[in-house]
Amino acid sequence: MSKEKGKGKAKPRKQLTALTVQLIDEGRFLEGLNDELIELMRELSSHCNKYGVEAKNAKAKLDISIVLVANPDDELAFLVTGQSKKVPPAVPAVTTTTIQDGRVLGVRPSGSTSDSPEQQVFCGKDGRPVDQKTRKLKRPIL
Repeated sequence: MSKEKGKGKAKPRKQLTALTVQLIDEGRFLEGLNDELIELMRELSSHCNKYGVEAKNAKAKLDISIVLVANPDDELAFLVTGQSKKVPPAVPAVTTTTIQDGRVLGVRPSGSTSDSPEQQVFCGKDGRPVDQKTRKLKRPIL
């Protein structure tokens, strides 16, 4: 109980409860974390659908930081800062074979051809094999 200035009466303190993640910013911090987690899951799922087998081991990350600091203006008060940072999955690396053409590196704009088998596409992004005669994806592997 603290005393008011100039008055001899004690001022009752409001009921306090222990700090939890649910109480940071009156629950808005945790609500935001849940929203970011849902968004990150959707991004990872979409990424895997887009890149197929190339997305093997793809990762998405949600970093959460909660910092407690003693308030220099009030010895009984502390500042609580909650922060999050989303790290979406990285686009898979790709490799293209090129040849020197003067002072630049040259590539075939359309990709592989039958006369350069080292550049042919042997499977689609979903892992299905490509028929080398028709250049179409074969039926799904069961």
